[in-house]
This record gives sequence, C-alpha cells and structure tokens, in this order.
Amino acid sequence: MLWGNSVGWDDNGRLGRLREHRMWDLLMAFPLENLLGFVLAGVVLNLTPGADVVFATASGIAGGPRAGAVAGLGVGLGGLFHVGLAAAGVSALIAAHPAALVALRWGGAVYLIYLAIGAWRAGPVLAGQGIAAPRRAIWRGFVTNALNPKVALFVLAFLPQFTVAGLAPIWQQILLLGGIFTLT
Repeated sequence: MLWGNSVGWDDNGRLGRLREHRMWDLLMAFPLENLLGFVLAGVVLNLTPGADVVFATASGIAGGPRAGAVAGLGVGLGGLFHVGLAAAGVSALIAAHPAALVALRWGGAVYLIYLAIGAWRAGPVLAGQGIAAPRRAIWRGFVTNALNPKVALFVLAFLPQFTVAGLAPIWQQILLLGGIFTLT
C-alpha cells in the first residue's frame, strides 16, 4: 500500500508496522540535487535513440501519428513493467542469474524476428495505414520494451543510484523515480 501505514517487511527485513510515505510527500522530501540530476540524466537517456524509439517512430511512419503515439504508450508501459520488477527485486534476481538474462535476451530476439517477418510478409504499407487497432500497437510496444534485457539492466543500475538511504523504503523511491523517468 502506497498510502498510510501498513504491515510488512521493513528495510532491515523485520516484519512489523511500516511507515510509508505518500508519493507526493516523498517527492517533496527528495534532495533537490538528486531529483534534478535524475531528471536531467533521464531526459538525456530518453532522447538517445534505441530500439524502443525506433519502434515507435516506425509505427508512426507506417500507421500515422496515432499509431506512433499508442506504440510509444506501450513502450512506456513496458518501462513501468521494468520499474515494478525493480521495486519488487525481480530485476536484481534476473541480473544475478545469467541463464535468466540469456532467456530474456533470446525471448526478445525471437519476438523482434517475429515482428520483422510479419512486417515483411505484409508487404508495403501506404502512408496513413499500418496498425489499425490501437490495442495491438500498445501491446507490441509493451512487449518490445518488456523483453528488452537492456532496459531491465538499465533500470536496475540507474534508478538505485538516485535513492536516498533513510528517506523512505527503497522500493517506494524506485517506484517514484521510475514513474518520473517514464514521464520524461
């Protein structure tokens, strides 16, 4: 529960009453230099083209602005998926087990090959056509990002650098920072 007090494990691994911060309170409590540094780094990284930017751009070119926008929304949801995994500690488990990381990498590669074969078989796309169903574009954007091991490792390595010990539970800080990163 992100609002109020609840029972759970504290940062020391003890079961008991947790003092959880409201997200707004947590945002206001963050040291300004940490938050500004994080936002600046996040904007720079989000402006750097990668597979997700290429996918959303290609969707927009093929299907028009709406297709590009909903593909971008799907990519953002995939990013939030990784943030949730990082907050739950799953990303750390994946990074610690090379076989899981290899499986994720191959799953992503197979999915991208599947998309490429589908695009190739479909033939040329005229301007304004493309993915007609927004749900499909959102889903493809989500899966493209969710199966990208670089995103998982990035979230695992990037977000914790900006957390502040003792400010609030680390998982809450990761959720807050991940939300900010997704919005930038």
